[in-house]
Order: sequence, then C-alpha cells, then structure tokens
Amino acid sequence: MNSRRLEHLFEARQARKDTERLADLCNQLIHSYILEFEAGDTAGYRALYVASDYKRKRFLTRVDLAEVERLFRKVALAYPSQIHYSFDTQRGDYTIRAW
Repeated sequence: MNSRRLEHLFEARQARKDTERLADLCNQLIHSYILEFEAGDTAGYRALYVASDYKRKRFLTRVDLAEVERLFRKVALAYPSQIHYSFDTQRGDYTIRAW
C-alpha cells in the first residue's frame, strides 16, 4: 500500500464537500484499505483519511476526528432492538439494517 503517497493516488484539487451516511462511514472504517491520520498544528491529530477496499479507486474520505468521536458516542449509546438483512444481487453483498 502507498500509505505515504496519498497525494499521488488522489487529486486534492478535485476535493468536494459531501455528506455520507453513518453506516457507510462505519463500513469504510471497518473495511479500510487506506487509513491515514492528518497531524494537527500542535501535538495530536485533527482528521483521518479513509477509503474502503470497495471504494478505494473512486475516492478518499476525510473526516475530522471531532466528528468521529461524536459519531462513536452516538453509536455506543444506540441499542438496536431489531436487525434485518437481505442479499442485494446488484451489489453482490448483504444489506444490513438495525433499528
């Protein structure tokens, strides 16, 4: 993996602001092919870059670590009472929903 050469793998000039569903972001983190951290101006990190194996050739996602912390807290406090899954033939994978 070219983890130290992200600028050669992705065009920063083509960056765009977008929103992503929480489930999609979690899936990218769990199945990350690329997972890199961006250093802050002082000690520590300010953001992470992630691309799942499935999406690695299409785009790289940048997420502020403050947002990651907020999302992890939200997920940690959620207690699903039902889970539904079905096989999506178009994707060739399962779609899982919990509520």
